[in-house]
Amino acid sequence: MKEQYFSPEFFSFFENLSQNNCKSWFDEHKQDYETHVKSPFLHFVSDALDELIKLSPFIKPDPKKCIFRINRDVRFSIDKSPYKTNVSAILSEGGTKSHEIPSFYVDFSEKTAFLGGGAYFIDNKKLPLVREYIVQNYKEFKDIIESPVFTSFFHQLDGEENKKLLGDLKGLEKEFPLILKKQYYFMRKFDSNILLKSNLMELTKNAFEAGLEFNKFMLKAFLSAG
Repeated sequence: MKEQYFSPEFFSFFENLSQNNCKSWFDEHKQDYETHVKSPFLHFVSDALDELIKLSPFIKPDPKKCIFRINRDVRFSIDKSPYKTNVSAILSEGGTKSHEIPSFYVDFSEKTAFLGGGAYFIDNKKLPLVREYIVQNYKEFKDIIESPVFTSFFHQLDGEENKKLLGDLKGLEKEFPLILKKQYYFMRKFDSNILLKSNLMELTKNAFEAGLEFNKFMLKAFLSAG
C-alpha cells in the first residue's frame, strides 16, 4: 500500500506550535492543524487499523477513539503549555480509554516517529497474575521475543523493572528474570522523514507483524488475570 500521508506542512505546524504554544496562536492556525495534522493522521490511523484487522479480525476499533487529543492535561504539570507537539494513537479495541489492553502504538512529531506496542500500563493487582502466566509459559514467551521476526524489527523488549519480587513469586526471578518487568512493551524510533515516504504504511504493517504474537500472548496473560 503506497501512499504519502503527511506533507512538510505537518512539520512546520509543530515547529511553529513549539514556539507559540498558546491558545490564541492555535486558534488562529486551527485550519492548518485540521488540514495538515488532524485529517492526515486520522487517515493514516484508519488505514493502519484496516491493516491490523487483516491480521487480527477480532479487532474492530473506531479510529477516532484511538487517537489522543492534542490538548495536554496540565492539572498536575509544571509545564502549562496547552498543546502537545506530537500526535499519537493506541491501536486496540479499547482505544485511548483502555490502556491496559495489549495494543500497538504510534507517535509522530516534527523530529521523531515511534512504532511500537505491548502492555505499557498494568494494574498492580493484575501484575502478579500476569507474571505468573509468564512463568507458566516461559519458553513460549522467550521464543516470541527472541524470534527473528520480533528482534529484526524491535530488537528487544522494553519496560521498567523491579529489583526483586515479593509474595508468591519471590525468588523466581533468578530462574525467570523477565518477570521482574513492570511493563512489557516494544518500541522502535525512526527519524521523522519516514512520514514523508510512500512506504510508511508498509513499515507500519511490518511493525504489526513483528509484534502480533507478543500481543496475543500478553492478551492471554491479561485474561488469565481476570
